[in-house]
Amino acid sequence: MKKINAIDLDDTLLKTNSFKEYYLMFLFKSNFKIFLCLSFFGLLRKLNVINKSVFFVNLVYCCRKYKNYNIKILKLTENVLLKINQEVFTLIKNNIDENTICVICTNSPSDYVVNIAKYFNWEYLASELNNKTNEFIFMDGENKKKYLLNKYPKENYLYNFAVSDSSDDDVMLDLFSKSIKIEK
Repeated sequence: MKKINAIDLDDTLLKTNSFKEYYLMFLFKSNFKIFLCLSFFGLLRKLNVINKSVFFVNLVYCCRKYKNYNIKILKLTENVLLKINQEVFTLIKNNIDENTICVICTNSPSDYVVNIAKYFNWEYLASELNNKTNEFIFMDGENKKKYLLNKYPKENYLYNFAVSDSSDDDVMLDLFSKSIKIEK
């Protein structure tokens, strides 16, 4: 039976919050129109006028309008891959064998998480914004649990190991025979 490992990305596998880096990169290294859009939604979020998922949707939508978006995404991927938490990576490696599927589970955008997953030859579950349908899936703790169970049914997979820094992920961590909560 195949085993599943679930790995949180921000402040767990990475020593940084990649979504914050995504936001700041587009805020300060793009055009004025995107700067205004991101500043506006950042202010609304700071004032608690909008929630985290509304902020996320609008931020990704604004950033995707940047004409060299894919180039920026590749640069971001390169930057965050330099910030791997080696202690956590060692924990993960110690819980992998030839029957293990590692899944990055994160609320960061799939736009760049796909590249990080490819780098490790892992799979991923990430927040998604479909430009065609405007459907949005925010991959928070409850959705991480839901989508893991949907994609990797417990009847077919052994839930082996999980690691996260967030109490929001406790519902996901509870699925696994071994889980570690990284203290900040």
